[in-house]
Amino acid sequence: YLALAQPLLLLLLLLVLAVRVPALLRSAGGADRAPMALRAVNVVGAALLFAGTVAELVLDPEQDRMDVPPGYSQGAVRGLYLACGSCGAAAWACVLGLALFEARCGRNAGRSTRLWLMLSALLACLRFASDVERLATGSAPLDGVARARLGVFAVSAVVGLVALCQPDSPSDAAYAQPAAPSPSAGPASPGRGSGHGARLLPPAEEAAPAEGAEGKRNKEATASFWSRFTFSWLSGILWLGSPPPPPQ
Repeated sequence: YLALAQPLLLLLLLLVLAVRVPALLRSAGGADRAPMALRAVNVVGAALLFAGTVAELVLDPEQDRMDVPPGYSQGAVRGLYLACGSCGAAAWACVLGLALFEARCGRNAGRSTRLWLMLSALLACLRFASDVERLATGSAPLDGVARARLGVFAVSAVVGLVALCQPDSPSDAAYAQPAAPSPSAGPASPGRGSGHGARLLPPAEEAAPAEGAEGKRNKEATASFWSRFTFSWLSGILWLGSPPPPPQ
């Protein structure tokens, strides 16, 4: 029954493509800001998962010995199984194309793409638990197909963890300069800001990048999902604001 989730994942991926591709087209002319290693992991992981899904479709002998629910013919169940597997292969082919496009644009995987990858990793974990139970009970042999499924789970788990910890691509928001103070606004006391419009950003002359340098980056603008969940992007700010140790 877990195979029935493949068409739903494909539909969700089509929505992700509708959101992500226009954003990449708008930023295609920008400078490369994402690390090459992360882009390589996205491309290689999508390629391996596409190959593993296709291998399952070609080599899976379970189509001839699957349990047929009452009232359904074996041919209908086999056709449904093949259709769901084809949806999974088509989804990973689209992910591979999207990863290549993101690598060409110099961007990390988008938030919508990373959410989809984590959802796919969760589904792979459920399939892995089902396969382990079948292997333990002896209802399925440890053949090439079982090894292929275990390999697909391992790669999907790694891709899901990378998506969880992968930061956003640095954008203009990550290097945004603070707005100039209004002439009508009074001087702000040090460390307190000026009322409702208080800012924690450094002054413009400190935030401006030096010649040939990248400049100071807003950690929140590029924080990963894991960093946002755990607020670890605040560690640098807290370290700067911590008092120095007392003299010995």
